[in-house]
Amino acid sequence: MGGMLNLVLAAGKPSPDLGVLVPPRSNKVVLRVLGKPIIYYPVRGVYNANKSTVHIVYKAGEDAVPREVSATVDYPLEFIEQEAGESVRDAILSAKSRLEGVDYFLLSFGDLIVDPEAYLKLVDTHLAENPDATILVAPIEPHNVENYGLVSVDENWLVRRVHASGGRTAEAVYTIAGVYVLPTRILDHLEKGLNLPEAIEALARSGRVKAVLWTGTWVDVGYPADLL
Repeated sequence: MGGMLNLVLAAGKPSPDLGVLVPPRSNKVVLRVLGKPIIYYPVRGVYNANKSTVHIVYKAGEDAVPREVSATVDYPLEFIEQEAGESVRDAILSAKSRLEGVDYFLLSFGDLIVDPEAYLKLVDTHLAENPDATILVAPIEPHNVENYGLVSVDENWLVRRVHASGGRTAEAVYTIAGVYVLPTRILDHLEKGLNLPEAIEALARSGRVKAVLWTGTWVDVGYPADLL
């Protein structure tokens, strides 16, 4: 066992407003922002932070995803076709066979536009502090809460709790920002039916989950206005 694998999820469904812009056999991650498909930005981010093959999960039939990514970057890529399921949990489990033999994976959602420095900060923090998992968090933006959930942290930036959508406490609360370093043993929780936030909370209860605050560029492309 050892090492860290790169994983980008590109199989998500768009919002109805954004879906009208997505052509058949395609996905919102190939819509263009600043001349590049959206997925270019997370692929670049994970590769710059962990220079190894980027594994990309895409939905069966959405052939534009591997085609567009391959035409846009010259990093080593491997594509994983997701045959069933709609959730983040299903997408991660689609990559289970690739995750065998590694300790951790650097995970990013494929519809994020985040400065590459955020990925570097996340990985550097994980390697320096060696927690059980490390997650990127951002200041709360209300329209992102349902997609990512919230976390409260202690004075050492360790996750105390992962909150249900919209849940607030007196503790410092941040939005989970869709970029993570996770241990492959999180698959055990996912296979038991937990979703990703629930699985992260299970890790926090039994060990140490570090939160890394990012206040720079962070866009979750969910609506047409986000493309502007």
